[in-house]
Amino acid sequence: MPYTPMELAQAFIRTGELQDAVAALNEQLVAQPTDDEARRLRASVLLRLPGDEQHEQALNDLNALSHKTADDYVQMSILDERLNRLEGAIQAMLQACQLAPHDERLTERLPGLYMKQNNTAAALALVQQQPPTWRWLQWEADLLLLREDFAAAAVCYGRVLEQIDARHDMRVNQVMGAIRTRILLARAYAFRRSGQYAAAKTDYENAKRYYPDENAIDFNCGLLLALEGQLSVAAQQCHTAMQATTNPELLAEMQRTLATEPELQPLVAHMARL
Repeated sequence: MPYTPMELAQAFIRTGELQDAVAALNEQLVAQPTDDEARRLRASVLLRLPGDEQHEQALNDLNALSHKTADDYVQMSILDERLNRLEGAIQAMLQACQLAPHDERLTERLPGLYMKQNNTAAALALVQQQPPTWRWLQWEADLLLLREDFAAAAVCYGRVLEQIDARHDMRVNQVMGAIRTRILLARAYAFRRSGQYAAAKTDYENAKRYYPDENAIDFNCGLLLALEGQLSVAAQQCHTAMQATTNPELLAEMQRTLATEPELQPLVAHMARL
């Protein structure tokens, strides 16, 4: 007995022959244009192929479904994002969230889309409507930091740390230990930018216990020294940290910090003399 186009498509997908799978599904849909299963499967295969043309066709297939599920809208959102249609990607995710309002995984995709759209206000409003778990509070703190509301970000990071410390033992959970340290470093930055230098120093010192050889921490502690008026010592410490940094992205971030923060310009002048 010959295989049906759907059976062939499934076999081609299993062996990674995606173009042949699409051809088999094309045959199925010519014979049965209302076959949502085949149309949904063709969309999923096209999504795995490179190129805008394939993604447009996948989006057309999903739009043509007679009954769309939350997962269908997620796929539509991914396709719209790949096609640089951020508003379409957001609207599709909102539809997915309406169909599955208790699926936090879906809601978590929206802040990132809003941020790609440079709409941090919408991202923050959405995040602040969510349950105050440490993950959503971390999103909120990160967004407040992006909006340069440094004092509020520091407070929010504090709430994150309180929840993590209450629920996890960092001595046995290294993953949470790394997450906690990342939050400490973010709060230290927020403290520094809001003028709370002593609190920033404490957070950097605590982070240093987890990452003792982290040049970025030494650099930031040098910035604090400069802001406290110890320019000569600060210049040497920041210079040494930058010289020891082999990661080009981290070095670029250090350079950007020095170039863009007006209060650090006296430090920049001292470093130029080294």
